[in-house]
Amino acid sequence: MYKQNELRSTSEIYIAIDWAEEKHAVAINVDGVIRNFEVNNDCKAIKIFFLTLKENVQCERVTVVIENNSNMIMTILDGLDYVELYVVHPTTAAAYREAFIPSGAKADPSDAASLLDLLLKHPEHVKKYQSPEKTDLLGIYTEKRRDAVARRTALGNKLIAVLKKSSPVSLKIFNQSSVHAPIVLGFLEKWPTMSDLKTSTENRIKRYLNSKSSKPSKTPTRIDLIRQSEVFLDKELEELYKLETVTLVQEIRTLNDVIKQYEAKIKIIYIQNEDYEIFSTLPGSGDAMGPRLLAFFGNDRNKFKTVEEALLISEIAPVTVQSGKQRSIRRRYLCNKFIQQTFVEYADGSLKKSRWAKAYYDQQTSKGKTHFTALRSLAYKWIRVIYACWKKCKRYDESKYIQQLIRKRSPLVNNLGIAS
Repeated sequence: MYKQNELRSTSEIYIAIDWAEEKHAVAINVDGVIRNFEVNNDCKAIKIFFLTLKENVQCERVTVVIENNSNMIMTILDGLDYVELYVVHPTTAAAYREAFIPSGAKADPSDAASLLDLLLKHPEHVKKYQSPEKTDLLGIYTEKRRDAVARRTALGNKLIAVLKKSSPVSLKIFNQSSVHAPIVLGFLEKWPTMSDLKTSTENRIKRYLNSKSSKPSKTPTRIDLIRQSEVFLDKELEELYKLETVTLVQEIRTLNDVIKQYEAKIKIIYIQNEDYEIFSTLPGSGDAMGPRLLAFFGNDRNKFKTVEEALLISEIAPVTVQSGKQRSIRRRYLCNKFIQQTFVEYADGSLKKSRWAKAYYDQQTSKGKTHFTALRSLAYKWIRVIYACWKKCKRYDESKYIQQLIRKRSPLVNNLGIAS
C-alpha cells in the first residue's frame, strides 16, 4: 500500500490491475508518473485499497483497466461510483505485451504497466465495462450446463471404450440408447461385467428391462444376445474393468443430476424473461438453444447498436487476411468458442424447422462448401434475422420472411420450390 502523501491531488488517476492468485499487481499513473503496488487477492483488501485511495487523493475520477476475466474484481469496482472501469480481452493484452517483450519474459508489475500503456496509447482497443444484465446469469448457467454436457460426453466415450473390451454385449443390447441414459447406467450398475450377466437369472434381467424400457418388446431379443455371449476375460482383468465401469457410471450419474439442476434453473430464468416470446418462437430454438441465444442478445437494445456489432461480438463473422496482392477469407480461430458454438449449433438445429434455412444450407453445400462452413454461413444469416426481431421486439414469422425473399427475388426461392 502507498504512503499517506505518496500520491498528490490530481483531476484523474489511471490504474491498471494484473490479476494473480495471491496478490494483484497494480500500476498507477498520476500526471505521467507510474508507481507500482501490490494488493492481496481478497475482497476486503481491494475495497480498502480503493477507498483509501479516494480518501488520500483528491480526484474527480479513477479510471481502471483490467483483463475481462477477473469477475470478482470487476464486480467490486463496478460498485464504486467514482471508478470508471475498462476491460481488455486477454488475447489483446498478451499480444500487446509480447510485442514489446519478444523474449517472452513475464512479471506481474510489468504486465500491469503494459495494460496501463495500452489504455493510454490505444484506447480504441479498450472497452468500457458494462454492468451485468439480468440475462448474464442465464448466460452463466447455459455455459456451465454446456461444460457439464461436454464432460458427460467425454466420460461416455470412455465408458464405451471400456465396454468394448469387457462387455461388448451391453453395447449391443442398448445400441439405440445413449450411454448416459438411466436404463443403461442402471443396467451397468447391476451387471458391469460379462460374468455378472451370465451368473444372473434371466427373469431378473427381464424384470429390469421390462420395467425400465419404453419398448418391452425388445426384451426377448436382448435376452438372446446375452445367451449367445461368452465370458472371454480372465478374472483379474475383468475385475479391473469392473472397477473402471462402476466408477464411470457413478461419475456420469452425478453429471446427469447436475445437468438436470442447471436445466431447471435455466428454464425458470428463461420463461420469466420479458423477451421469452421472441426467442422461444425461433425455429429449432428449443429449451437448450433459446436460452443461449437470449443470453447473448440480452434485454438492453443498446447493447448492439448495429447488426455488424452483433456479428463481430458473436465471432461468427469471418476474418479477412490480406498481404500484398494476396487476399483470403477464413473463419476465426481465437474466439469465444461457446458463443461461436451457440450460433453454429442453432443453425444446425434450424435445418429441420426452417424451410429457407434448409434451402440456404443446400445451396452452400451444392457449391462445394463443407458441412461446418455451410453452417457458419447460415449462422451469419440467422444473426441478422434474429437481430431484426430482437431490435424491433417482434416474434419471428417464417411465412413473412419467405414472402420477403420472394419480393427481393432471392435465389433461395428456386430452392424453396416457390414461383417468384
